[in-house]
Amino acid sequence: MYIVKRGRLHVVDTNDQVLAVLMPGSYFGEISILNMGDIGNRRTASVKSVGYSDLFSLKKDALWDVLKVTNSCFCVINSIQSFASQVA
Repeated sequence: MYIVKRGRLHVVDTNDQVLAVLMPGSYFGEISILNMGDIGNRRTASVKSVGYSDLFSLKKDALWDVLKVTNSCFCVINSIQSFASQVA
């Protein structure tokens, strides 16, 4: 999972059509933290930087460790959203 610290990124489909623009404080890749069993996690879109960008990276294992301690996905998501809004 990534949080945009600085820059601008485009979320694009397989035809390179821009679906969304991500700015500082936006986050993406949260689908990758889901455990999809034997089928794996499928990419739903690609993200391309438009110029220079800085991103924070949150690894799947680290997020799962936090979820085990807090037992609250809602609490963790609120914390991520709060952090993302502070860096914007």
